[in-house]
Amino acid sequence: MISYPRIIELFGLPRTGKTTAAHALLKYYKDRGLKVHLNKERASVCPVEDKLSPLFNLWTAVAYLKEYIEATENGCSFVISDRGLLDALVWINSFNIDNKYKKEYTAVLDLINYDLIKENVLLSAFFYADIDAILSREYGGLVNTRTGRILNERVLTKYYISYRECRKVFPVPIEEVNTTETTSKETVKRLVSLLESKSHIIGL
Repeated sequence: MISYPRIIELFGLPRTGKTTAAHALLKYYKDRGLKVHLNKERASVCPVEDKLSPLFNLWTAVAYLKEYIEATENGCSFVISDRGLLDALVWINSFNIDNKYKKEYTAVLDLINYDLIKENVLLSAFFYADIDAILSREYGGLVNTRTGRILNERVLTKYYISYRECRKVFPVPIEEVNTTETTSKETVKRLVSLLESKSHIIGL
């Protein structure tokens, strides 16, 4: 019988502390002698250049499933994902005007509902912050205040609205993590506390 890793997905708005938290959780479990795979954020290696294309997020979703299967084969206890299937669905939905990306949306939703994935989710945490705080973290020290294609108020607002819509169809519970006025250390402590409260599920 195959033993599948438990899944921890950190997703949400950019510049909200997901990557820092993912690395902290990686250390947390490794220090306990457990074999863990960190599924790094895939945007920098995706061959689809247009980050607003549904193909970009469809690729990241399939890449996530590939890494999850590899982590299973390697005997990992946990897969920590810095963005993953839930994130891909939210991004696709945010540009799914008049259902023009219905096929891509359905494909990712089917992956999320795949029992192999759904039954092994230990924690899904949605990271967010006030948009002004996000933009300040990205551009606060720059003289040139021109924003990018993703890190701008319009796109970030659409993503947040899309998350609220997608949450209705997520088959797993979501913990919301507001990092507007929270330090990285405080955020990680909260996540560890949530995971420890679930320790009976995984026999720790």
